Amino acid sequence: MERRLGDDVKVKAENCPHFKISSGKPGNSLYFIKTFPLYLPKTRIMSKSPGVDAILKQLSVEFRESCEDSLVIVDNALTRLMDGSGDWDEDFPEVLRRIHSIKGGGGTFGFPAITMIAHALEDYIETAGTVGSEHLPAIQVYCDTIRDIADTGVNPGDSETTEILRALPVSGSVAVNAITTEQKTREIGFLLVLPKGLQRRIIGEELASCGFRVSLAETALQAIEIALANPPDIFAASRFNEDMTGIELARVFKAIDALSDAKFLLMTSADETDPKTLGLSNDARVARKGDKFTEDMTNHLIEWGVFGDIRT
Repeated sequence: MERRLGDDVKVKAENCPHFKISSGKPGNSLYFIKTFPLYLPKTRIMSKSPGVDAILKQLSVEFRESCEDSLVIVDNALTRLMDGSGDWDEDFPEVLRRIHSIKGGGGTFGFPAITMIAHALEDYIETAGTVGSEHLPAIQVYCDTIRDIADTGVNPGDSETTEILRALPVSGSVAVNAITTEQKTREIGFLLVLPKGLQRRIIGEELASCGFRVSLAETALQAIEIALANPPDIFAASRFNEDMTGIELARVFKAIDALSDAKFLLMTSADETDPKTLGLSNDARVARKGDKFTEDMTNHLIEWGVFGDIRT
C-alpha cells in the first residue's frame, strides 16, 4: 500500500522514523511506504484497458449529474430558509445530508477538490456555533463553488485547490453563538485534530470567533490529507489519537517541506509540558487540558504573534 504525495512534496526521512522512504519514478519523486502506525490510502498505478477507462469516465459523469441533483435540492432548501418559508428542522438536516454525500463521492470519482470543499463546508458549519439565516449566504458560496467544478468536469490542480479553499467564507466573520462580531479573518489557517464531539466543537468555535480559518480532522491521516490540500499555519492535536500520537504527527509535518513551518500545539492531560522532554521541536508548545486550557492556548498564540503586536 502506498500513496504518492506529489512532485512538490519533499520528505526528510531522518525526521520521520515511522516511515520508510523510497524513490519513485525518474525525477526523484518521493513516496510514503505504509508502516505502522499510519495507513495511507492505496493508490495503484496500473495500465488500464480502454473498457476500464470508459467505465471510469461514465462513473465520473454520473457523479457530476448526481452532484448537480443534490445541489439543486440544497439550493431550494437554502432559498426556503432564507425567505422564511422553510422548516429548519427538515430543510437544514437535508442540506447536511446532501453535502456529506457529495463529500464522500468527490474523491472516489475523480474530484478530490469537491471533497475538500464539502469537508470545509462541514467545518464551517461545525465552528459557526448556532447556525442561523446569517450563515446561509456563505453556505451558498460553498455550494456554488462545488457546482462550478462539477460543471467544468475538471478537477483543479493542487495550487488552484488551495486558492479556492482559502477564498471560501470563514465562520468567524459572521454571528458566532448569536453574538454579532466584526472580527476580520486573520488569514491564518488552524488545523484542529480531535475526534468529533463537544470538546472539538467548543475549541473550534472559539478559534473561529477569533477569525482563524479553522479546519477539522478526526484522525492524523485525515489531518495530513487536509494539510497537503491547504497547508495550515498552526495545527493542534491530542497526545493520543486513533492512528498515531500527536508527537508522531508533529514529526510527520516536520518531515514534509510544504508543512514543516507550521506551528504545533500539543494538547495533553499529562503533567509534562516541556517540548524538548516530549521529543518535540523547540518551536512547539504544549497546552494542558482542563480549566486553564483556553488561557494556555491563547498565551501560546500570542507568543507566536498571530494577534499582531499586543502590548500590556
